[in-house]
Amino acid sequence: MPPPDLDRLARQLRQGPRPGRELQALLGISEHALGRLLRGHPERFVRLGARKTSTYALVRTIQGVASPVPVFAWGPTAAAPVAPLLQLVPIEPGGFAVLPAGGGPATRTADLPWFLQDLRPQGFLGRKVPRVLGGDRFPADIRAWGADDVLRYLCIAGRSTAGALVVGEAMCIAAAAHAHQVPRATSEGSLIDILAEQVAAGVDDPPPGSSAAGEQPKALAALVDENGVHELIVKYSPPVLDPIGRRVADLLVAEHLASEVIHDHWPGWAARSTVQLAQGRAWLLSRRFDRSPAGGRRGCVSLAAVDAELCDHPPGAPARWSSTARALGAAGRLDDAAVARVCRLEAFGHGIGNTDMHLGNLCLGLSGVEMDGVMPIYDMLPMAWMPQNELRPIGRLRPAPDDLAAEVAAVAPAVADFWARLEADPRASPGFRAALAERAR
Repeated sequence: MPPPDLDRLARQLRQGPRPGRELQALLGISEHALGRLLRGHPERFVRLGARKTSTYALVRTIQGVASPVPVFAWGPTAAAPVAPLLQLVPIEPGGFAVLPAGGGPATRTADLPWFLQDLRPQGFLGRKVPRVLGGDRFPADIRAWGADDVLRYLCIAGRSTAGALVVGEAMCIAAAAHAHQVPRATSEGSLIDILAEQVAAGVDDPPPGSSAAGEQPKALAALVDENGVHELIVKYSPPVLDPIGRRVADLLVAEHLASEVIHDHWPGWAARSTVQLAQGRAWLLSRRFDRSPAGGRRGCVSLAAVDAELCDHPPGAPARWSSTARALGAAGRLDDAAVARVCRLEAFGHGIGNTDMHLGNLCLGLSGVEMDGVMPIYDMLPMAWMPQNELRPIGRLRPAPDDLAAEVAAVAPAVADFWARLEADPRASPGFRAALAERAR
């Protein structure tokens, strides 16, 4: 049975963290006696903040998760050392204490830290994760997952999430032992044959812990050559004999051309891709910018996660790539070149009819847990014409916001280049190209 003071201390802290002086008064004990209780049970209590202003919290239990939970940063190659960054400790009545690996005061967060938010299952692949994991440990709908669900998932299945962060010692070991566990081949044709069989058989489920946001049907795969293993995100269309499938195929061709145009005008700004029509579908093979051929990983974080943590927009103002980038620039977290890059990419998107430039579709680099520039863009295409249950007519596009006027002028040559390439590309259907030509008149 625990000592009476220990039990009373735990009861007080179940309501939330409290300062030491308040705890002394509530328990009727001295500073020395409180310190002895806290130091004697480090597995139950954690100190938050600097010593003179510290508060104390009660550690809580998440079923299936051993506390504290270490978070590591994967290196640029498989042989590079994995760097410990911090530890997470669940605390009562909710949230976490964040303890830097190098020492220093612990901080409190009501949810998972912002730099881990992108690791929750998302989109087309993420929706399959509860079924792949099986059992009743997780809600079937990933939208209902709380922070504890996400942390448990990361600790038991998060060996291959987006970016460079790995949560939990077991997943750090698993990531090294099971690298590149996705369909692979030495040629694109062979890889598409493998993926087409999986799609036809309905077995295109991701391995647990894989992550790629977005609703477009996709699969994870890899190409192998003399330079290493190139990990890919592969989008695929419905069968092209169907009018909606044909339109999606045309838009995948457009997405590839957009990345090529961006790269040609601004090298390094877009993820490299190829597109093929095969097996009755279109296949867009995009190289993952968060992986290296040598088995390494590159840190990244979405603008959505950064915006939610660090930006405070005026009431009613929609969050846009440019507004978030400008806010980060004003706060000294992005340099002028990075802000200008984001604004130009948004202007280019408006120029090609991308109506889906939400904050989750653009990533910043992440070095440890610090922002580090802008990552290559992907998901850049004329989403204005993406079919839902029916085809959308190819008409005029909405203009960009007035505050992007300078950027619209700067990207005009690239936008014109995109439309010219798309209208001339034989991989796009004749009807789509004819509609583009008519629209241009």
